Amino acid sequence: MPNPEVWIGSYAVQIHNTTGVILENITATGANGGIYVNSSVVKLAGTVNVSGNGFGGIEVSKGRSPTDFLSLDVSNVILVNNTEAYGLPTIWEDNVEVASNVSGYGGKLTVNNNVKPYQVQYYIYPQNAEPTPST
Repeated sequence: MPNPEVWIGSYAVQIHNTTGVILENITATGANGGIYVNSSVVKLAGTVNVSGNGFGGIEVSKGRSPTDFLSLDVSNVILVNNTEAYGLPTIWEDNVEVASNVSGYGGKLTVNNNVKPYQVQYYIYPQNAEPTPST
């Protein structure tokens, strides 16, 4: 099994160029990212566990062959990520400057768009959205 902390572009679940996808009550772990939402419309439901991935839980982005649609709806899901940390978010949007493709996160996730250029990161635990102070 590959090391999830060495980037090779591995995801436990990948959704490419499609609409109407509902992921419900799943665990996506042991890869670089748990779920890859690429130019697709996806809704999460039930409990979705994305713990144990090397770079974070869910990537939302337009890939090399982007379509006109991209969204992830998290309004009716319980997200679990026991390995979330600063720079290792539960959800991240790539190649954006502001939160734009994730909906239903209000009151549920904390957003930080200052961790990496052109990336918006979403955290379950607000303290993980900020760097640990140096001692």
